[in-house]
Amino acid sequence: MHRTPAMRDDDLERVWKPLLVAARKLPPTGSGFDSLMARALDAFAGTSIERFPTASELALPVALSLLGLDTSAPPAEVVATLQHHMAAAPAAHPLDVVTAYGCGWARRVAPTATGWDGRWDRAQAALHALVARFVGDAAKQLERAGIRFPYEPDTAFAADLLIIRLYRPLSTLPLDEAQALYITCTEDGAQVTCGEDHEELIPAGAKAVYDVRHDKAGPPRLRRGENTLTLAPDHASVLRVTAMDLETRITLTAGNREKTLKLAPSEILELAGPVTLDVLECTCGHWRCAERHRLSGWQPDAAEISLASFVASAVKGPGRTLRTGTFPQGMLFALWSREGF
Repeated sequence: MHRTPAMRDDDLERVWKPLLVAARKLPPTGSGFDSLMARALDAFAGTSIERFPTASELALPVALSLLGLDTSAPPAEVVATLQHHMAAAPAAHPLDVVTAYGCGWARRVAPTATGWDGRWDRAQAALHALVARFVGDAAKQLERAGIRFPYEPDTAFAADLLIIRLYRPLSTLPLDEAQALYITCTEDGAQVTCGEDHEELIPAGAKAVYDVRHDKAGPPRLRRGENTLTLAPDHASVLRVTAMDLETRITLTAGNREKTLKLAPSEILELAGPVTLDVLECTCGHWRCAERHRLSGWQPDAAEISLASFVASAVKGPGRTLRTGTFPQGMLFALWSREGF
């Protein structure tokens, strides 16, 4: 159990430089945490300070030196925020909290943010290593189960895509009054287009998911031929597109209501603007996607679950081993369904 009391700023400055020098000789995977802790304690030996820091006090600065920036000590507000999160989740390891926070967990990161306000390269590398580990584990389990891949799985590339989905789960696609999103059922899957801004083919067996945010002009409309369906004005809606062999299913969820439309080849569904779409990067389509497949869903204060356990479940689905009913609930199945399984 790691408790992180407050540490004076001048004490942090005193230990930061020797810690940083030692930390940059180690990979950002946490394997050198204990040796860095010993070095941090040694850094205070023989100094005439008022109070010698405890191991608990040093745990957070050590994690920051391993996963933070190659600069001066982190700002006091960053340290204070992390101390708050550690106090709220005393069972969480400092490396887990610093890794998640460095990737944007529990804070807003502006697209142009840099320095300690941005995402930290070494924290992202640590999260990438976790994701790649569980992608590789899933690939091995599938091979043992007799699943054959058309190519050798590229765990690093899959991890590249999944880590972005974890910490940047949405991209925005605004449609003005003259625009519309078109979903066309084809023999190869579902073709989704919106002018030149957005075009993608969803292969059979894969999905696309959109959060539909209603604009002030009124609720958006879905059109299929001569038929028009107006979306409920009092609810944000979720639009799920599932491509199947010679059929595309479109499920619209608004509040506690749900409606499914089926398109045959060459049929087109139009979502007319003005409307704003949040394109979900994870396309699993599961109703618990937001809490399971986004870094923001990790809640070490509510449940004593390590970051590694959270990432494993996000990547492979619930459970230690891959099962028919749970693997499709994970991010990796959704990714491979889109990219080629």
